[in-house]
Amino acid sequence: MFCLSSTSFFAEMTEALRATGGHYAQFTGDGLMALYGLEDRNIRRAIENAMRGAAEMLTRIDKLNDHLKSELPFDLRIGLGIHIGDAIVGEMGPPQREQISAIGDSINTTARLESKCKEHGVPLIISRDIITRGKLHIPEGTKIHREALRGKDREVEYYALTTLPTISSHTEKTAAKDTTASQKAQ
Repeated sequence: MFCLSSTSFFAEMTEALRATGGHYAQFTGDGLMALYGLEDRNIRRAIENAMRGAAEMLTRIDKLNDHLKSELPFDLRIGLGIHIGDAIVGEMGPPQREQISAIGDSINTTARLESKCKEHGVPLIISRDIITRGKLHIPEGTKIHREALRGKDREVEYYALTTLPTISSHTEKTAAKDTTASQKAQ
């Protein structure tokens, strides 16, 4: 049996968020919730930062796998659910142990999307809202999935992706190239 110190994993993921303007909101078991757009309410920029954060997390998990290759009989994998929406954000928890967290329908939807990664065998489940509002490009012919997620009355549309979408505007082409380069480095 191998027991990975969660410190390495969480340190890498936290650094990926810090480097891309994200905030970890809470660690839960072997996962974490990340928030973007807390200080800057520009939706496009928040989405772009979230895409950069996802790329950085995927790159860092690959590097961690390389580092642990002799110790682990398998590769660590992560699944990322990415969605957008309003939430109640603030310090929550018991006195002297508060941490930043978020609650709301968009948070629940994101968690449900993330849980679909394993089912689809992909590292990324991204809602159609993110693709549309971020003006992101996905490979032509990519299937859109529609389903009522657990606890939801209405259907949610999402894409199951193996690679990150690209950013569309001219000024963000450099960021998209950086994301692609990070993915190729994996």
